[in-house]
Amino acid sequence: QVRVQARVRGPLADALGYVNGSPVGTMLGQSLARATGSGPADVDLGLVLPVTALDRAQVQGTVTLAGNELQVMPDTPVLTRVRGAVSFHERGFQLAGVQARALGGDLRLEGGTRPGEGAEPPAVLVRAQGIATAEGLRQARELGFVARLARDFSGSAAYTMTLGIRRGHPELLVTSNLQGLGIQLPAPLNKPADAALPLRYEN
Repeated sequence: QVRVQARVRGPLADALGYVNGSPVGTMLGQSLARATGSGPADVDLGLVLPVTALDRAQVQGTVTLAGNELQVMPDTPVLTRVRGAVSFHERGFQLAGVQARALGGDLRLEGGTRPGEGAEPPAVLVRAQGIATAEGLRQARELGFVARLARDFSGSAAYTMTLGIRRGHPELLVTSNLQGLGIQLPAPLNKPADAALPLRYEN
């Protein structure tokens, strides 16, 4: 049995490439294969390799983020100033104390991999709570129709977001009462900033 302990500092893009090429990437059905990132990252890595049974290899590590930029998939919001840790092993990953900026405001993220049902591969479920600004929504081209609507928005509002990834396909759900966000659209969608208007966006 071969055991390896390593500490690596380098580009986040390289760390993502390693995870996708490791047993973790296979266990996740390559759901993070389209993730992109920039900036440096610290990686603590441990490997246990049974020489006569490499299919039972074990990997465990932590990627520490210190102000990076990250996008999980092309049609999900870009996260900037990402701080926190992502722990991973051969069965998946978990977020620990992750904070970032997205849609013009701060947000906190939690979650990670969940076991699949039956023969299904593990799924990814990440929850976030944050603040979105009108300008941030306008710049989020990955949100398509919502970004175009935001040209008639002003102010900011709190929201919750759930990102699920199953078999490499993202499932994005955003909910908010839009209080604090002014909307200058035709009735009944128009509202002053201090009024509430329940929103549910699902891709």
